[in-house]
Parts: sequence; C-alpha cells; structure tokens
Amino acid sequence: DQGANRALRGFADPLAALRQQVLGTASATLCYARVPGSALYLSPSTAECAAATREQGSAVTQVVAEAFLFASRRAAISIQNAGGVRASILGGRVTYEAVLLALPFANTMYELDMTGGEIRETLEAALDFVLTTGTTGSYPYAAGLRWCLDPFAPRGARFSKLQVRDKAAGPGADADRWSDLVAARTYVVVTSDFLAGGRDGYTPFKAVLDAGRGANAYIYYAQGLVDYVVSRGRIDPPAASDYSLKTPAMCATQNATLGLLLDLPPSPAGPALPAPA
Repeated sequence: DQGANRALRGFADPLAALRQQVLGTASATLCYARVPGSALYLSPSTAECAAATREQGSAVTQVVAEAFLFASRRAAISIQNAGGVRASILGGRVTYEAVLLALPFANTMYELDMTGGEIRETLEAALDFVLTTGTTGSYPYAAGLRWCLDPFAPRGARFSKLQVRDKAAGPGADADRWSDLVAARTYVVVTSDFLAGGRDGYTPFKAVLDAGRGANAYIYYAQGLVDYVVSRGRIDPPAASDYSLKTPAMCATQNATLGLLLDLPPSPAGPALPAPA
C-alpha cells in the first residue's frame, strides 16, 4: 500500500537522521570482548584489541558500567554482564547508532539495596554460571567496584580484595578514594532489569528484589550511555585502576586465565598463563 509506505517513511526518515546524530567523541576505539584473554566475540578483531582486552577485558563494557553508575542518583556500584553489551565503539564520532549497536536491547535499570556480602555472592554466582554452563555473557563487569579473581579457586573464594570507589571521586580516582567492600554494610547497586530478574545466573539479585529491596529506576539503559557521552563530550578507554578486574600487578597474581579455563580461543596477543599445578 503506497499510502502506508509514505506514512512509514514519515517516521523512518527522521529516525534515520537521529541515528546519525553525533553525541560526542571517543578518543580511541573501545574494544569489546566477553572475557579477558579470549578472542571469542572480540571486536574489532585486531591485534590491538586483543592486547587491550587480554588482562582486564572489555573497555566498552566497562564504560557502559560507568554510564549506568552515572545515570543512577542513588547507586554507589553498577554491575553489568558481558552479554548485555554487543559491540565495540570505534574511535572518532560517537552517534546514537553506535550506542544502539552496543546496547540493542529494551532494558531498563533497577536499583537494589544490597549488603557487601550479597554483592560478593552475586559475583560468585555469575562466574559460577559462566564456568558451569560456558555462557560467557554472564561474565560480570562493574563500575565503582573492583576485585581480584582466581577462577581456579572453589566457589566462594574466587573473588578477593574487593574495593568500592568513592562515587564523588569518579573515574580516575586516586588509590585513597577506594575502600574495602564491607560484608555487613548496605550499598545501592544499579543493574539491568534482565539481571535484576535473576537471569544469566544472577540469582542473588532476584532474591533481593523479591525481598522488597529493589525498584525499577525507569531509566532506559541505552539512554544512560547517551547521557554519559553527551555529559562528558569525550569518552576514553578506562584507566587500568577503574576496571572491575584489577591487573595481575595489583593482585600480585595472574588472574586473566578464564579464557583457558573455558577452553576459549586465546587472544592473538598471546594466551593467558596456564592454570596453576
């Protein structure tokens, strides 16, 4: 029907123009990977991104986590799964289309009141889901929270040296603006409605929500990244100190071994170190 096609074009053309609207710039490509040290899902599939994601994982997912934290007025911590992000963001102009390619789902953000102990158990549950099912999309990233990881340890002992960043300090904060996660203290965590519902192994989130300690913040998750880019004007690859997974040097151990443990294709930059004997 030609009339219907003309009516649809009346919506499609402005939408196409909106997708090309420039929100800001990226100083360099924000590489995408699911887990550190693996070429599986690596984007762009280049030696540069392989090297950039080998120790700490996905830059774009880390930036998305920062955007979630920025969007929430209450949260001190954001937690995002690797599979919730689907594409890298190339260096140069950042458009609506680039954001929608990275965050293509119709998710909203939830805020949950959680103890430090519950946060740790959520990370343990998410990683256990990765290790037992091979579903790399469950691999956790966070902003305002960082940790050391030993995937070869038993469940409950894989995450250590968890630290929380003073939200007022923001990305790039000095070391003295990080403090230890306290098991009995309550923190507000922002995450997606998908994870808040206990999906992809994040079952402790659902328990908190079912207990009445969470609510929908009604923030569209892609809009959170849009607002973050617009507010900053330029986004940069995260500093090593802001990644949720600390560097091996910060942990005094090699922790980027998850790719090998899952028998994933190694990064072209070189495989992670072998499992301890």
